[in-house]
Amino acid sequence: MKKKWYDVILQIGKPYIYLGMFIVVVVPFLAKCEMQTYETDISKTMYEKIESIYKYNQKNADSEMAILFAFDYGPSTTPENDPMVYSVLRHIFLREIPLLVWAPYVPYLDIAETRLNRIAKEYKAIYGKDYVFLGLAYPVDAYMISTGSDFRPLFNTDYYGNDVYSIPLLSKYYSYDNLGLVVSITSTSMPLFWLQYANALFDQEISVGTTAVSAADFYPFVSSGQFQGMLAGLKGAAEYEQMVERLENKIINKDIKVYLSDLYRDIDTSQINKKYFEPKFGAEEIQVAINRRSQARRGMSSQFGAHIYVIILILFGNLGYYFKNKESNKTTVTKAR
Repeated sequence: MKKKWYDVILQIGKPYIYLGMFIVVVVPFLAKCEMQTYETDISKTMYEKIESIYKYNQKNADSEMAILFAFDYGPSTTPENDPMVYSVLRHIFLREIPLLVWAPYVPYLDIAETRLNRIAKEYKAIYGKDYVFLGLAYPVDAYMISTGSDFRPLFNTDYYGNDVYSIPLLSKYYSYDNLGLVVSITSTSMPLFWLQYANALFDQEISVGTTAVSAADFYPFVSSGQFQGMLAGLKGAAEYEQMVERLENKIINKDIKVYLSDLYRDIDTSQINKKYFEPKFGAEEIQVAINRRSQARRGMSSQFGAHIYVIILILFGNLGYYFKNKESNKTTVTKAR
């Protein structure tokens, strides 16, 4: 007896379903499909907050504000948090806003160092003058509270062993008084600590980038104005990528490949400390840097494909069960007669 179409659908094996999911996720990513997305108000709020710091610094050169950037995530969520980090750091370096960075746990340190220096290199940022990696801030609540007056006695040295009192940037930026914003990119509840110790005690403004699964916990604080915007999951990262891409194109005004190729060509690189990054770009590194600029949007295309695939499976699965039950009921009635 020939099988009905719904029997065929209902008997599809799990390996084939998983294979289909693998294909719809991997193919768009390998094909470098970029998915453009609309930009939400909460992402725009975070972007505009950093822009407002840039505008303030332009008008007040003697009292510029810095940004404290906290790497509050670990290896397990790098696919979702990394695109946020890259785009926000790119925004900060493009606007030449002084930058302080720390991480609250040991496993986060390597992530923080590599991502920070990777983006700093793309804008010829000078360590100690334009940015500083303070290193481990543990226990984090003590460091958050000490930043209300002066965090330097708790650190003593930065991540690389430099005396914090000898670093030019830290002679001015060591407390919330000169911080225009704290940015926490996280996969944990760390923003609630920032809310409790930095915002509530010292009225410090905070922006957050978090994984999609955690975003619902923080929406109330965005709505209340306690958080200055938020990047929610890969979607939020993709939105910020688009905004920063427009800004970068406007400021640099040349092809990114040409820009990176020429970046260190005509300068004396002997004056650059190679401890932090190598002042040159190879062809492969340039391509990786270009790909990083659309990492979230490429991830969104795979995510979109996966969502559509699951919807199709649910739709056809339910249709199959409906028609199978309908046929079974018809057969039962016929036999009863």
